[in-house]
Amino acid sequence: MKLQEALTWKKMPLDVKIVAWLVIISALMHFLVFTLILFGIAHHPSGYERRVFFGIFRVSSDLTASVHSFIMAAACLGYAYGLRKGYRAGWWFALAFSFHNVVDSLFGLPDFPISTSIAILFSIMIIIWLVVRRKLYNIGETGEKEAAEN
Repeated sequence: MKLQEALTWKKMPLDVKIVAWLVIISALMHFLVFTLILFGIAHHPSGYERRVFFGIFRVSSDLTASVHSFIMAAACLGYAYGLRKGYRAGWWFALAFSFHNVVDSLFGLPDFPISTSIAILFSIMIIIWLVVRRKLYNIGETGEKEAAEN
C-alpha cells in the first residue's frame, strides 16, 4: 500500500530524500565490502568471529562475511526504495531493519567500538525519525480516521 498518491522524487519531502540517500550510501558501502571480500582484496583476520542476525549465525570466514554484507546491502536498498516510494511496508521494514541493526551491532561492540557505536547511533536516529514521521506513511492514524468518520 502506498502512503498517498504517487509522489515523485521532486515532490518528496526533503527529510525523506536525505534519509533515502544516507541509506543508499550505506548500501553502497556494504556492496563495496562484499566485493572486496569476495574477490580476495580484503580479508578477515585469522581467528576473527562475529555473531550476526541476533547471535544466531557466526561469521568466521571471508565467504560468510561477504554473504552477510550482500544481505545487508540488499536490505538497505529495499527499505530505501520503500521509504522513497512512500510504501507503508517500507516504513515497517525500515523500522524492523533499524531495530535489528541496533541489536546486531551490539555483538560487534567489543571488537570495533568506534564504528559500531556510529552504526548504532545512525540506526537510533533513523528509528527516531521514523517514529516522528510516521504520519507521512499513514502509520497510527487508523483510530483517528475511524473516530472522525463516526
